[in-house]
Amino acid sequence: TLSPEYVQQLLDHNQQLILATVENQRCGHQAECVQYLKQLHENLFMLAMAGDQEIGSSTVMQMSQQQHHQQQQSQQSAGLTQDAMASSRQRQAHLQGGGGQQ
Repeated sequence: TLSPEYVQQLLDHNQQLILATVENQRCGHQAECVQYLKQLHENLFMLAMAGDQEIGSSTVMQMSQQQHHQQQQSQQSAGLTQDAMASSRQRQAHLQGGGGQQ
């Protein structure tokens, strides 16, 4: 894992790289922009990898449980909607059938 100090250094460096890229774009120095963007990409990738390592299995499990809960709620809602539609069709059929017998 990366120390908080090192992460802050990377973030500060990324800010400098972004500012340098913008300035070089204004001046038309594309080669320098590419170099800065490559370094920025490497830094961001390193930060992302470190962040992924920080996520513990409990967090991943918690996210999985939340997703499962949401899926269950969606399925229940879909079931209720289908039940309501079936009930409505039955009532319509009953009313239409009752109207024809009068």
